Amino acid sequence: MGLGALVIADLVLAFSRASASTLYVASYGGTVSTLSLSGNALVSKSVNTHCGSASNHAPTWLKLDKTNKVLYCLGEDRLINSFKTSVDGALSFIDQKATIKGPVSSIFFNDNVAIALAHYDGSSISTWSKSPSGTIAPIQNITFTPATSGLNPDRQAAPHEHEAILDPISHFLLFPDLGADLVRVFSFNLSTSLLSAHDPLKAALGSSLRHAVFWSPETPYTQGIPLFFFLIAELSNAITSYSVTYPKSGGLAFTEVQKVTTFGGKPVPSTAAAAGIVVSPDNKFILNSNRMDYSFITASPDPTNSTEIASNSIAVWKPNAIGILEFPNAIGILEFVQLALAGGTGPRYFSFNAAGDIVSVGLQLSENVAIIKRDVKTGKLGDIVANLAGGGAITNVIWDQ
Repeated sequence: MGLGALVIADLVLAFSRASASTLYVASYGGTVSTLSLSGNALVSKSVNTHCGSASNHAPTWLKLDKTNKVLYCLGEDRLINSFKTSVDGALSFIDQKATIKGPVSSIFFNDNVAIALAHYDGSSISTWSKSPSGTIAPIQNITFTPATSGLNPDRQAAPHEHEAILDPISHFLLFPDLGADLVRVFSFNLSTSLLSAHDPLKAALGSSLRHAVFWSPETPYTQGIPLFFFLIAELSNAITSYSVTYPKSGGLAFTEVQKVTTFGGKPVPSTAAAAGIVVSPDNKFILNSNRMDYSFITASPDPTNSTEIASNSIAVWKPNAIGILEFPNAIGILEFVQLALAGGTGPRYFSFNAAGDIVSVGLQLSENVAIIKRDVKTGKLGDIVANLAGGGAITNVIWDQ
């Protein structure tokens, strides 16, 4: 069932907004849906089925070019697609290209003229040129060999690139590799967008790296300010922080600063599998999602079902931004703030609205989208203010604001 048939749950708190907010939601059910959150109403405006079919395990990732109003959608069945967005929510097809199997993440780079993809199943990365109109053309494919695989035979028999990340000064692309326990680092040619490899970040074997974020106590970042890289690992359920510098010899240099569990010191369930990590819009907090931990119980996302369901969790952290001169070794240390409910099971991806006062959570296993209220001062998550059920296995949810 597509998100056009989603059931809208009652809002559990008074929740008002002056204007509508648009969200795009991808689902393994084969749909990309446009949702509108306005005042006390969460409405499905449009459903598109052209990114990939449910039988081929797609779609998986969305990336919005706000300048050109183009939405890029990856399908795990070897596809990259582009769509023109519209005020009424409809997505108009622009272009589709076949690519290496298993694309699961993308990032724009080189002044927004190119897009890089991380391919989990394909043990590869690929790059593509993108025009203002949304057309796509291939630039480069790089495939990694199983010789660099990690320790876990079930999940690390081959390299598995899990995310594409751009550094704060837009000089380097980084790709956490779940199979090889490496973060691969590449620079790129400004004229051709071709990639050149640099020394990777080597994590502890068996970590299974998934996602990461850069953070600095000042934003926008300029070189010379302390810079940190928070790296989340799925199998070890850990966040490792590194201080980052830009050596004159090229590449990036990483120095480990801290390692914490994704549960903030609370016992880590044996079934847990860490997933996403994001920085709040005000740059003061970092959140990570935990899957299969069943830390909470919550109402069913289906308002016709009174049976409560298990909920996985989201952890809230405050990175230390104390002045450099007073406490030089405290910068970048994560302070645990809260373990909060995620609104269901399988929080594969989540994102903030522009104001940072709500978080949208895509829940793959319980097949719902939860909208959670957030206190911007304390960083803490609160109640679920809207819930959408029945959209299939949700893989990605992003805001258009």
